[in-house]
Amino acid sequence: MSISYGPQGGTVIGRNTTDIARWKRYRGGTAGELWVEAGQEWRRLITLGGNRALPLWLGERIYFISDHEGIGNLYSCTPQGEDLKRHTHHRDFYVRFPAADGKRVVYQAGADLYLFDPQSDHSERIPITLGSPKAQQKRRFVDSPKYLSDVALSPSGKSLALTSRGQAFSLRSWEGPVVRHGDGETARYRQPVWLHGEEQLLVVRDRDGEVTLELHPTGRNADLLAQPEQLSGLDLGRPLEVASSPQRAEVALTNHRNELLLVDLGERTVRQLDRSQHGRVQGVAWSPDGRYLAYGFQATPSTCGLKLCEVASGETWNLTEPVLWDHAPSFDPEGNYLYFVSYRTFDPVYDNLHFDLGFPKGRKPCLLTLRADLPSPFNAAGQAQRDDRESDKEADDGKVDKHPEAQTTHIEVEGIANRIVAFPVPEGRYSDVHGVKDKVLYLSHPVEGALEQNWFGADEPPAKAKLECYDFGGRKNETLVEGITSFVLSQDGSTLCYRAGNRLRVLKAGDKPSEDKGEEPGRESGWIDLERVKVSVNPAAEWRQMFRDAWRLQLEHFWTEDMSGIDWTEVYRRYEPLLERVASRGELSDLVWEMQGELGTSHAYELGGDYRESPQYPQGFLGADLRFDPEADAYEITHIVQGDLWDEKASSPLAQTGVNVRVGDKLLAGLRQVILDNLR
Repeated sequence: MSISYGPQGGTVIGRNTTDIARWKRYRGGTAGELWVEAGQEWRRLITLGGNRALPLWLGERIYFISDHEGIGNLYSCTPQGEDLKRHTHHRDFYVRFPAADGKRVVYQAGADLYLFDPQSDHSERIPITLGSPKAQQKRRFVDSPKYLSDVALSPSGKSLALTSRGQAFSLRSWEGPVVRHGDGETARYRQPVWLHGEEQLLVVRDRDGEVTLELHPTGRNADLLAQPEQLSGLDLGRPLEVASSPQRAEVALTNHRNELLLVDLGERTVRQLDRSQHGRVQGVAWSPDGRYLAYGFQATPSTCGLKLCEVASGETWNLTEPVLWDHAPSFDPEGNYLYFVSYRTFDPVYDNLHFDLGFPKGRKPCLLTLRADLPSPFNAAGQAQRDDRESDKEADDGKVDKHPEAQTTHIEVEGIANRIVAFPVPEGRYSDVHGVKDKVLYLSHPVEGALEQNWFGADEPPAKAKLECYDFGGRKNETLVEGITSFVLSQDGSTLCYRAGNRLRVLKAGDKPSEDKGEEPGRESGWIDLERVKVSVNPAAEWRQMFRDAWRLQLEHFWTEDMSGIDWTEVYRRYEPLLERVASRGELSDLVWEMQGELGTSHAYELGGDYRESPQYPQGFLGADLRFDPEADAYEITHIVQGDLWDEKASSPLAQTGVNVRVGDKLLAGLRQVILDNLR
């Protein structure tokens, strides 16, 4: 709410008034209204079709912002709501944040300040020369773990690729140089994947509003000064997941258009393998021989099943008949099973506070046997067959090539939907199921309440999951590590890297780590020293990339293809020149907000960001009403908020057990300071 006072004691207030430039042309139920009181009852000042905000009472007129004619400009009327006049005529940018000195009005439009003089009914731009060093634009280094995003293990598990603050790096796990790939100051890199053979690293690059794939050399004899290869001209959409073939120079890619694409890196071609009409592809995995792709496919708006695609022919098959949601597939490294997470366990739980039933868990890791003659690995027959295969391998030791070709993965599609087996583990909240030799790894997450969740992001992702392992040999499930965020495997299944908040640890896959190795980075403990990764930031270049990316995200994801009739390209051309005037991260946020406000829609937000920290001085509150008692020369407590007395966050601190403060008591001192002296 905003408020202004008239010369004769009148008052005008703005209800529901905000910065209307952030939601232009809003006409909904919470549009701003102006109310006036001038010796009578409160009444609406004026009724217009648009959004009104920020009233200022100057002399005999009340000034305010309104966009009822399409653009937010400065208007005025009499205190009786009559004689409406328009005083500014901006066509490109809204009038924002008007303020007055009792005679004149100063306001912002675009990146400029203007002064309006009611006497001349004229507005002019205020020329300002600011001798600022623009400290927030200076190049600096930032903490790489704080901005850690993507992590990938090389196929052999000996090296890591990661992105931090939109920059791509590769490094040996515990020693050696760290290589930064590409120009991370003018582009954003994400989703690094190692290609077969570990000679190249593929990354997704966002620059100048265009998405391309880049190939960077990483081999021991690579020329690290060579320019990366750019796969320009490919219609990729916005890549969401990239998976590298274990055998060929190919990657599978999913995007925001619900497509599954195959990119041939040698031929520089892209081919659509599948597309859902109802939602995004939910995980994609290559078979060990690189012939097949398994992926989660939304066949209806409310269900997701698994599908299989033969890459060479493009032929696809349905693998599961989902009860609700089957997703996140991964192949057994020996090519016998396909693992995935399924929502199909219905064991209702009674609510303790409300007479109702719910399904707070409902998930289990499951598998499909890829051939009809394969028994379940969880029973004696399956174990016997596994032992026989192991014996055959041991008998063949010394006879096979040291570098054998990948064993062909045979998949019998007929009847495969009926060959589904759930893991013999309790239902829970499982994710990320992956197979290693004779074992399967997956995450289990706790059931949590929503009150303490941070919906606007945090400096560090939560690390509350457990890494669990099912051992086929012992037919048992055990917890390997607690308190982790996520994990990835090397392509050969030998090595695991897990993330715990903003830390990384590399271990032998399937083994329970010893906790007596300490927390110091190194081979013995497995912890990675991320301080080796130096992230240099050029804020002005970052801001330009971020601004273009924000514009493109709206273009690609807006709820209607015609952008609600807005010429979105023209909007970009109008706002982009203002980037030269941006001097801080907060100003960039404001510019993005105003640009997105042109869409005239709700839930078009800009949140988070690397803002310069300001001092925090949180205040404590008594949760009580006080009144001054002149006879006692002290403040008397007249009311104590009770709230939920069992919850210290939901009641007055004066109401807590043992405080022994009552209504009628006098407040004399606090923290050894006399209250009255500090309030006078």
